[in-house]
Amino acid sequence: IVYDGSKISENPHLFTGNPKISEYIHTGTGINGNSQRNYALDHVQNENTYVYFLDDDNLMHRDLYKLLDIANDGKIYTFDQENGLKGNTIRQKFIDTSMFLVDFKLCKTLRWMLYNREANFYYINECILKNRDKWVYVNNNLCTHNMLPGGRD
Repeated sequence: IVYDGSKISENPHLFTGNPKISEYIHTGTGINGNSQRNYALDHVQNENTYVYFLDDDNLMHRDLYKLLDIANDGKIYTFDQENGLKGNTIRQKFIDTSMFLVDFKLCKTLRWMLYNREANFYYINECILKNRDKWVYVNNNLCTHNMLPGGRD
């Protein structure tokens, strides 16, 4: 978890009892948390993991864990969002950060554009273009959008 250092100054350490979760504070340049995402990618300690970016206004979907139970190594998964967006089309305004799960090994050298409001599209698109044969579309709602107050769109 990477907390935005421009919003909080002290690490809340909410998950100190869980050895699988690391918490960081990062203050960097950029917009929409793109710097924090890059910081997180720079600090992945176990390359044999999947990456899922959860925005400040989203909750984990209750069914996402079902995908995690059956996910195969070396794959990129996109899926549908409860608001009607479909993960089968990778186009600007039609794919969101929460609709994307990727094996870290496939994206470990890629980074988010710091000042681009559509950075989620560009990052996801680049991951898929470099790994087209590893992309799997799951025709299920496995993510939410704007579920928490105070988040940004």
